[in-house]
Amino acid sequence: MKSKFLKIVSVILIVSLFVTCFVGCKSEETDIQISKEEQLISTGVLLYPTEDETFKYNVYDNYIEVSKYIGNDTSVTIPETFRDLPVISIGPSAFAGNETITDVTMGDNIYQIGEKAFYLCSSLTNLVLSNKITEIPAEMCRENISLASVNMPESLLIISQSAFKNCAISELTIPRKVSTISYDAFNGCKNLEKVTILDGDVLNEEGAIAEQCEKKIQGGAFEKTDNCKEFIIPDSVTTIDSNAFPIENEEAMYYGYASSPIATYCAQYHLSFTPINENDEIDKVIKQRPTQIETTNIEKDNGFHISFEK
Repeated sequence: MKSKFLKIVSVILIVSLFVTCFVGCKSEETDIQISKEEQLISTGVLLYPTEDETFKYNVYDNYIEVSKYIGNDTSVTIPETFRDLPVISIGPSAFAGNETITDVTMGDNIYQIGEKAFYLCSSLTNLVLSNKITEIPAEMCRENISLASVNMPESLLIISQSAFKNCAISELTIPRKVSTISYDAFNGCKNLEKVTILDGDVLNEEGAIAEQCEKKIQGGAFEKTDNCKEFIIPDSVTTIDSNAFPIENEEAMYYGYASSPIATYCAQYHLSFTPINENDEIDKVIKQRPTQIETTNIEKDNGFHISFEK
């Protein structure tokens, strides 16, 4: 009888402990920042395709996707709305193979771009990306042999495989939030002369690290950029694959912090390396503080704060 009683007490204690832990975990508040547009894309239901004289569209129940450019203009601006719905997505291969467009501009209404959206646009020289996109998709601008100018939004997190392979970009600054520069992302960009990767560490007012963003550069990312003279690489780049940089380019100078992965990489492949010293001009450039994003809490559910960008 005593043994049975002890078993019952033990079971009650275990159940109580489990419930306490569950409630404690549930009450921990975690901030998740998502956009209204990203919510629309994730929940949208495709209704029907349609078109006007310039674009083909996919009409969803709550947003519009540009699926194909069919116009004749050389300079193109992506519309903000169509039939009173927001245009927030550019579909895969929407401009692919077009040989006449020279300029494409998209506003901050665009949150998503499909793979190969501008693939093989041989006359495209200037591309203005939305400041709201977080990923440049695979082969987005591959083989754009005339593309000399493209902005890299601060919102970027990923530059996908072969995104700008064999383009004509001459200078490049990678934003601080980018965590992955994928395979062959800028491979074959023979006009590239300078690459600056901004530091992923965010400092508070006291100068201490408040947020860290480790970065990785995958194989072939900057391979065959044989005319590049400067690569500025912060120590937040923690992973560098073999052949990520052009090891046969003897004229390139690599700037980085002593004992950082780029210093090790340069030593391994006998590349020219110059250490960055704290508070020198290059240090100040790559450690620049980002623009703060203002958010509004609109909902609190199950212990999570959900914020939308304004």
